[in-house]
Amino acid sequence: VPTATNIPLGEVAAAFALPPSEFKVKYGIDRPTPSEETIFYCRSGKRSQDAIDRVEKVDPKLITRNYRGSWLNYAENALGDKPLK
Repeated sequence: VPTATNIPLGEVAAAFALPPSEFKVKYGIDRPTPSEETIFYCRSGKRSQDAIDRVEKVDPKLITRNYRGSWLNYAENALGDKPLK
């Protein structure tokens, strides 16, 4: 998914507990703030909801969304017949 950043489920709570400067060094992007939506996805949507549950315990002010269908939906609808690279 374009512009996505991978944060493994096992470290997502710790990642969102980092200060913004450390988050940027570790993940190469600004740490999401409550003024923007943060969309989580995985293969089908279950682990991304688990990630949201963990993140909301660390930073309940974030606006989080689960991309329902996640990668499977993206692959079917955005990629169509295009080959994966």
